[in-house]
Amino acid sequence: MKKVWPVICILAAIMLSACGGAASPVSTATALPPTATAVVISPTQGAAPTPTPLPNGCQVASLLPEWDPVFPKISDSDWQKGPKDALITLLVYSDFQCPYCAQVTPVMDTLLVKFPKDVRIIYRHFPLNIHDKSLITAQAAEAAGLQGKFWEMHNLIMSKQAEWSAKNPQDFSTWIKVGAASISGLDVARFMTDMLSQPVADKVKAALKSAETIGLNQTPYLVLNGRAFGGTPDEATVGEVIRLFRAVSTTLEPIRARECPPQTVDAKKQFTATISTSKGEFKMKLFPDKAPLAVNSFVYLAQRGWFDNTLFHRVIEGFVAQAGDPSGTGLGNPGYEFNNEISPDLKYDRPGLVGLANAGPNTNGSQFFITYVPAPQLNGEYTIFGEVISGMDVVKQLTVRDPQFGDPSAPQADKILKVSIEIQ
Repeated sequence: MKKVWPVICILAAIMLSACGGAASPVSTATALPPTATAVVISPTQGAAPTPTPLPNGCQVASLLPEWDPVFPKISDSDWQKGPKDALITLLVYSDFQCPYCAQVTPVMDTLLVKFPKDVRIIYRHFPLNIHDKSLITAQAAEAAGLQGKFWEMHNLIMSKQAEWSAKNPQDFSTWIKVGAASISGLDVARFMTDMLSQPVADKVKAALKSAETIGLNQTPYLVLNGRAFGGTPDEATVGEVIRLFRAVSTTLEPIRARECPPQTVDAKKQFTATISTSKGEFKMKLFPDKAPLAVNSFVYLAQRGWFDNTLFHRVIEGFVAQAGDPSGTGLGNPGYEFNNEISPDLKYDRPGLVGLANAGPNTNGSQFFITYVPAPQLNGEYTIFGEVISGMDVVKQLTVRDPQFGDPSAPQADKILKVSIEIQ
């Protein structure tokens, strides 16, 4: 079971219609077991290699997805709008002559107005060679930027794209000169000289080379908080992502662990967890001999009250019930992640098995699931660390819910009231 977000079902791997034709080189969906859903934000470029086990079995982890190193980090040389400490950074690789890029521009401006403290927009050039004026328009924006007027020129070129896109180079030169004169405070003569200067041309070509090195082949190409964005960048979608990020940050930051838990579980002892829920009580036998890291983490979190008053945020009939995230988003983690523990003696061959959700190998945290049926497709991918030994009827009564983005009819989730650990 992957960690999933309520928003992601409708987004899957669908990019906004784009210039450039071929599909994105960055995977925008992660393969999941049947009936599960796909992620919005891709962790890596292409097919990820098998992760190396963590040296100490566990490491501190960020609450929110970290920046994918395939994309150069934001620097002061980037053109940006919005606060640097914004919750959401939308990086847009764009081409001034791309029609779809022009459509995205007003959406970005609306997001800045609607979420002035939560959204930052970063613009990077990706002038496609299929457009005859992609380079010169990028140079025009850069030339205006030398006078502190990048965004004014950006908005002029994008908003008037229909006027100039079909013009020949000479007529475009006339058009851009007239347009430059309409920008208050812009020295037009200096602008026209800078637009054709070698330093400006070299800067645009460097930006193009950077985008090509990454492997991008279409525009607009959006990156959200350092991850390739697979959803439509509209107000509703990005607004939901902001809500989710807020929920994770607000709920988990005060209670998350600042370091990995000490390994104190004795594999020779017997551990039983009693889960009190809004539907009743059930008990789980834990397997410290098979999954010592998982059991140690579960016991550590339970004794700290991590699971108390949290939701079964995802319950899929005929598959699993999933819980363990106090934010209720399916995105949360306890502030650390640890290795998979795949035992050859344990298979998802019956109902009631308790496994760990993850975002890929060796990214286990606090989220766990309980199987309703045999699920052989999960074998080898997800740690089994326990089994329901009584009260499976309670688990089966949990409210079925797999909330969709913007679905007001999603039923109220059942709660875990308390988790008690018995050690013998």
